[in-house]
Amino acid sequence: MRVVSVINYKGGVGKTMLVANLAAYVASKGKRVLMIDLDPQASLTFSFFPVQEIREFFLQNKTILTFFSNQLRGALRSSLADIIVPWTSDSNVSIDIICSHLGLIDSDIAIGAAISRARLKELGFLRWHTCLCNALKAIADKSNYDLVLIDCPPNFYTIVKNAITASDYCLVPAKMDFLSTLGVMKLDESIKAYTTQYNKYVNGHGKGIYSRLSTKILGVVPTMVTIQRGAENIQLHKKYRDILETKGYALLPQIRYNATIFGAAPENYQYNPIVLSSPTNAQERTIKSELEKLGDDFIKSAEI
Repeated sequence: MRVVSVINYKGGVGKTMLVANLAAYVASKGKRVLMIDLDPQASLTFSFFPVQEIREFFLQNKTILTFFSNQLRGALRSSLADIIVPWTSDSNVSIDIICSHLGLIDSDIAIGAAISRARLKELGFLRWHTCLCNALKAIADKSNYDLVLIDCPPNFYTIVKNAITASDYCLVPAKMDFLSTLGVMKLDESIKAYTTQYNKYVNGHGKGIYSRLSTKILGVVPTMVTIQRGAENIQLHKKYRDILETKGYALLPQIRYNATIFGAAPENYQYNPIVLSSPTNAQERTIKSELEKLGDDFIKSAEI
């Protein structure tokens, strides 16, 4: 089972669109896929289900908030299997989803307080940063998932660190502009600093209990690339690609235009990932083709 977190400190870069379409594309190849929505904005959740269904999930406690709330109450045996919701497209491609909840923001604060109250800081740190990782391991044998994709919010708080701890790789969507590329490098620094701290605690107090962390950035996906609008944009695009490549980041196939406009439309209560749709014009065909190319590269790079 391969676990990949999709994240960037900069919001609005097409993160949720990528999660939805990569999940759908991999599932269309006959693989079992689970998506986890860790963003309190719940864009991924609202992209796949009508508002009324989501309200029912909330009432049934079938969101990721339920999982972390149970952890905070000491119900350490709380299973992710209890909150997984199936989704099937018109083309019969099936994906499992764990929905998000706005209350996840409060869980981050509560977990931070729990870590500070721990008798031994190091073990408290490790225990609370491995909740998601341990839960995924617990369902791995029964679920037979080939891929778990985690949609992360643009921060690096405790719940995002849970995603990093559970992941083999991080995938970073980024516009080819100053703030987005800066976000890539800052995220890389944060992952390395967190890994150093985590492994120090494992070596000091967690030997034999916790495994060392080795999560790495799989690559950067250039998104919303508008290279067709003149020489200046082409030069800027190349400038930031060159910066990332010089820093040693692998660049996956790009997504041109603003592909998010063909993405989630929760007001219509019905969403079909672009890779599963039937394009009606040249622009949509281009976007679908680029997402399929990205999907093939992603499958190969992540060894799914």
